[in-house]
Amino acid sequence: MQGPPNRRFGRLRAWALRYAPLEAAALLSALGAGLAVSELTESRLAIGYAGAWGENLGYYLVAFVRERRVRGSSALALRDLVLEFGLAEAVDSFVVRPLCMGYGVGQLGDAAAGVVIGKFVADIPFYGFAILGYELRKKLRP
Repeated sequence: MQGPPNRRFGRLRAWALRYAPLEAAALLSALGAGLAVSELTESRLAIGYAGAWGENLGYYLVAFVRERRVRGSSALALRDLVLEFGLAEAVDSFVVRPLCMGYGVGQLGDAAAGVVIGKFVADIPFYGFAILGYELRKKLRP
């Protein structure tokens, strides 16, 4: 990041305010889905995928509702979400997040702890791509 420190912190603050509500919904839905599947199977992979896809449901439901309200159109909201999250999601949902959650469950021996720890580890590369998408989106569609 370039620019004076107050500008950098302004961006960090904007990103935190943008993504925190999405993260809260994502965490709750990831835990719900991961724990539900852990009642059915001990498969770390199944628990990891359930947690990842449950997280996506909560995250993007809140994101879509917010964007729909701002843009006034479902099509515009969807377009902007794809621009912001498309690349991040392609890598994240099918590979990184399920593997991180499944590995977390296996290493910790607990579905809830494994899903949560795996979620936070997977968030690191996800937000690297998502923030790039968001900044690009701001330049292309103010």
